[in-house]
Amino acid sequence: MESKIIKNAFRILGLPVTASKKEVVCRVEEIQTYITIEQTPQYDSDLPWIGELHRNTESVRKAVQSIDNPNTKLEHLISWFWDIDKFDKRALNSLKHKNVEEAIDIWSAATQQKYSHHKKNLITLEQILACQETASNYEHLKNSIKYWAELIASVKIPNLIKKIDVELSTNITDSQITKSIGNSIYQAANQFLKGWANADQLDQIGRFFKYLNESGLSQEIVGFVKDKYANPISEEIDKMCTAFSETDDKGNYEKIYTETRTFYKEVNPYFEQIKQSGNAFLIESYGDKIGGIILDNGIHYANKTGQWQKSEDIYELAETYITGLLLKERYETNFKVIKENLKQEKMWRGLEPIKKAPHLGAIYGIGTTLYGHSNYNFEPNCYETTRYFVFFGIPIIPLGRYRVIETGANYYRFLGKVLFRTFDKWHLGLGILLLLGMLRLFLGTDSNNYSSGTYTPPSSVSYSSSYETGPKSQEAGALKQKIDEDKMRLTKMESELASLRNTLEGYDNQLKRLKEDIDDAERKLRQGLYVNEVTYHSNIDNYNALVQVVENYQTRYAEYNRLFDVIDADINRYNRLIGAK
Repeated sequence: MESKIIKNAFRILGLPVTASKKEVVCRVEEIQTYITIEQTPQYDSDLPWIGELHRNTESVRKAVQSIDNPNTKLEHLISWFWDIDKFDKRALNSLKHKNVEEAIDIWSAATQQKYSHHKKNLITLEQILACQETASNYEHLKNSIKYWAELIASVKIPNLIKKIDVELSTNITDSQITKSIGNSIYQAANQFLKGWANADQLDQIGRFFKYLNESGLSQEIVGFVKDKYANPISEEIDKMCTAFSETDDKGNYEKIYTETRTFYKEVNPYFEQIKQSGNAFLIESYGDKIGGIILDNGIHYANKTGQWQKSEDIYELAETYITGLLLKERYETNFKVIKENLKQEKMWRGLEPIKKAPHLGAIYGIGTTLYGHSNYNFEPNCYETTRYFVFFGIPIIPLGRYRVIETGANYYRFLGKVLFRTFDKWHLGLGILLLLGMLRLFLGTDSNNYSSGTYTPPSSVSYSSSYETGPKSQEAGALKQKIDEDKMRLTKMESELASLRNTLEGYDNQLKRLKEDIDDAERKLRQGLYVNEVTYHSNIDNYNALVQVVENYQTRYAEYNRLFDVIDADINRYNRLIGAK
């Protein structure tokens, strides 16, 4: 913007774009005369309010060089005001006095004429206003793009240039005109693009290119602007890729891991800028270039170290870039190997060897058996399961957890022992309490009476003929009825808790999986990796819901224990009332 408008050759020389070679020579001599006496001439077209004007021997020399070369002259002509008719003179006179709105009105009215060039001057003015520090400067940039699209659609630009400079029109091509228009747009937009990139407002860059795509400009012009924007960024990516590829790890494989992650963090902001341009070719080319380098490092690291979790991290970094089908296929093939190795590593992690397989079997539903499946590996039919002591088929106490291979027909090969889960520890404690309660009930029960510790209602309660009726008898009868009702509640709660325990066996597997997924997502977030936020928050919600079910079970079990204690106290009181020993 600055080099083509602020330092425009026609502005420095104080000449209209229609000036002849003779007029240029005369104007240069005039300026040099002023410079000789240490003065600077001023002209109506200087417009000092648009930016500082440096008119000296060097700037004049460069201006003349630019006008002598057809290519550079075209760019300066495209970027400056075209002073051709009375409307232009009136509007430029308004701009001389910084009356912008009046100039816009004059040129806007003049655009109604057939084959009008006046919209070109509106473009230049809008580009100048876009560089001013105002709240609406971006709107001025968009206006300039809109006017370019309208001007190109309404008139042939080569014909307008021919009206201004016949000689120039014969020395340039349509391709050069397209390039000059694209360069004019890029020069005006560049300050915005850089500002958004520095402020990490990449979505704004994307919106700008979306506006450009939908502006009505030709794909050649739009493509030129995108290339001008992406070229310095892609050059920086090329340098970073070359430097990273030449890094010598010297057998320090952990250096591969740390430097790969560093490379990702450094190159990613540049690639994100390229993505915002919407240039599909560049996105795929540089995505595959970066992704391929990271993938190669991941393969090398995995082969040398066997650290599958870190290898997976590197692969996931590569995945964020890879677009091309061939590289994607190579990535997926290698990633399957990593995932399988991770599965095997997880399956055997923390496995404690055992000398022999534990006993399994039950008589009349009392004995030991296996319940549950988790950390499943489908290929060898291998999983973790819990060995329980069962009473009438109901799992009461967990005795240990094992990794087994199910060989069919209730036959298992025990690979080793694993640690109890939190659920198993809870179940163990609850089972012991339940057994203690049953033992207390068994040791303290009389054939026809209630004993302290628990209540077991006989089929019928017979009272001795010597038992006296009266207030105590009535109290004992009411108490017995309450004990019977509470006992029925207790039995119902025992059945409910047993059902909940079976359900929670499946919940524990889900909780473990969800916890692993949530921990993995949070680890990736800390490392700056991509995480699907919808899945992440859904896993948290599901995990919390399952935890609530477990907590409800614990609350229900506490209610069961309280009722158990109430019945125990009522039994003692009942036995005292009837005089039982």
